[in-house]
Amino acid sequence: MHPPDLGLLSTAAPQDASPGPIYFLDPKVTRFGRSCTPAYSIQGRGKSRGHEVTPGPGAYSPEKVAPVRQRTPPAFTLGSRLRPQLLDNSVPAPNTYTLPSLWGSQVFIKPSSPSYTVVGRTPPARPPQDPTEIPGPGQYDSPDPNAYRQRRPAFTMLGRPRAPRCPEETPGPGAHCPEQVTVTRARAPAFTMGARLPQRTALAAAHTTP
Repeated sequence: MHPPDLGLLSTAAPQDASPGPIYFLDPKVTRFGRSCTPAYSIQGRGKSRGHEVTPGPGAYSPEKVAPVRQRTPPAFTLGSRLRPQLLDNSVPAPNTYTLPSLWGSQVFIKPSSPSYTVVGRTPPARPPQDPTEIPGPGQYDSPDPNAYRQRRPAFTMLGRPRAPRCPEETPGPGAHCPEQVTVTRARAPAFTMGARLPQRTALAAAHTTP
């Protein structure tokens, strides 16, 4: 007997794994198979297999076979002559290759005797240059060593700079009248009498026209 298992039982309902109503079940299919009358199919008679051409038991001669574990004398068989193999003529002959000559200095890995050729004198590639036209060492412009080497600090000598001059039209202290400045003081309204501008009259006429 096993001791009773104490625990909390799950109240969740088991999941239903059966197919839903969307599946159509044939009413003639039962748990014992399909419930229907016997059915037959009408077909042609199958072809009968012929007798196999195999050797019978009397065709074997096991007494002629030497025991496998015993030593036997050498045996030979006489067969027909083999067919001669056709020669492959696609391979070039040895005299079809053109090897370089071994005379002279053509083979650089082997010592050779001195060889000479009798050929006419070839013209020079360019006319000989006059030695006087060849530039000497002093005609080349050597770069300044200060351009690629560390150099010392250099100084320049210039004239004394000119002192700035005051403009002659600068007004003096007495030319100013600070007592006439009324920007920071309260003053009465002032009016000026001048000619009427033609542009303003045209704009005023345009605004007053209904």
